[in-house]
Amino acid sequence: AIPVYKNATIFGTRRIQGGLCTLTPNPEVRNIVLYLALHYAAHYRIRLLTLCILSNHLHWVGDDPDGNYPAFIAAFHAKVAEVLNDLYGTSGPMWSNEKPGRVRLADRKTMMEKLLYVATNATWHGIVGNTRLWPGFIFSPEDAGEVIEATCPDYLLENYNSFDAKISYQVPVPNLYGDMSLNEVKKDFRRRRLRREARLRRERGEQSFLTIEKALAVAPDYAPPEKDDPRELRNEVFACTPENLETELAALCTFRSRHNATRRRFLDGERDVTWPPGTYAMVVWHKCPCERLA
Repeated sequence: AIPVYKNATIFGTRRIQGGLCTLTPNPEVRNIVLYLALHYAAHYRIRLLTLCILSNHLHWVGDDPDGNYPAFIAAFHAKVAEVLNDLYGTSGPMWSNEKPGRVRLADRKTMMEKLLYVATNATWHGIVGNTRLWPGFIFSPEDAGEVIEATCPDYLLENYNSFDAKISYQVPVPNLYGDMSLNEVKKDFRRRRLRREARLRRERGEQSFLTIEKALAVAPDYAPPEKDDPRELRNEVFACTPENLETELAALCTFRSRHNATRRRFLDGERDVTWPPGTYAMVVWHKCPCERLA
């Protein structure tokens, strides 16, 4: 169990089982993932700030005012797997067995870092020197105020009656920008992105990028060779600057102590115990009461 907070900003990641290129963002796959991200974000009141689809994983950052991100992740990922299994004529699990990344971003500097990480991810992975050329890059604060649209996949229209034919989404301004105007926000984030991409190009070498054509040509059952990645998913609970680490660790320790005490009471037969916020599994699977988020 991990703590869940109101008004948190979450950095989300999910990887495909075996590193397969199931998510290679051709127009159909891109639309499926985008549509479902926007649909479930609206349903669970997640304010998506950026979204990027790589061939074997995806990243997003979003504001979660009500502490709904566990339900958002579960519904979004399950439906993406269902629709893509239908598209490819496959069945069974699609996502990696490791838990999805769901990192709470605890301060403004960390939020900006993760926004830039998602916005330049295709460059970091050596696909293109400009991430905005990658069709799996969807939006970032550089697109604030613009409207993104996605159409409902035929599979959903044919099998469900709860999905709109089209979804429109206006890209929001991250709260960390305060009262800056829309144009100032777009210019500031673009400047940061260009600077990050220039550094990545220098580190990799201009001629080392795979190119869009080669990346899109891979089959969905292809898995690229594994590389040692110091930033591999570690299922962190939170991320923050060093000066905030002690406070965040103390809060996490308090939560875990309360959760363990409640769990002991529950296992001793006290079935009406109220769990601390962050016990999504107990609430959904066992219908246990949970404290209201402060």
